[in-house]
Amino acid sequence: MLHRERGRARRAVTEAANEYRRALKTFDVGNPPHGTWRQHPFDTDPGRRSQVSSARVRAALADVDTALLRMPEILEAIDSVTVDDLMAQELIKFSDGDPDSFSEELDNAVCEERLHRSEELGYTDEVAAFLRLGNLVVQERSTDRYRCLVIDVGTYRPEPDLAFGIYDALRVYNNLSSSRFHDTVKIFRDMGRID
Repeated sequence: MLHRERGRARRAVTEAANEYRRALKTFDVGNPPHGTWRQHPFDTDPGRRSQVSSARVRAALADVDTALLRMPEILEAIDSVTVDDLMAQELIKFSDGDPDSFSEELDNAVCEERLHRSEELGYTDEVAAFLRLGNLVVQERSTDRYRCLVIDVGTYRPEPDLAFGIYDALRVYNNLSSSRFHDTVKIFRDMGRID
């Protein structure tokens, strides 16, 4: 049963990602608007304005496209995280043998590892911020507090509801809840995308 639910959840996310890739191919920012420097990709408080080239916009959208293309690998990487003996021993040490603390440490460690593997495959904060908010990160620098140059594409991007649905589905899929596969499918069912 769980195997079937996982397969259905994976198909729903992958199909949505493929459809969004097709939508992105038709997206033309044209003459890009000025970007604003922000502290992180999810920051909604714009700082200093800066000009943005079309080449940077295309490169940023290509990163989003690559992450969507690799969605099956990303989902597989999330599912492949297991707790080995070494990790369990370290978590027991961190929790001082307290069962509640151990459970919390375990949840955190598994989620962190899932996020790490997703990032290695291209599902970065920058991609997530675009799907969630329409914040397209076109340049980054490490020497300043305001490290991300962002174009706020927002509702101008194609199918913003689908983009947010993919973001939300991955957030739910990454949970440790036993209902995570069901909840992932429910997101797309509530959008009217699947029966």
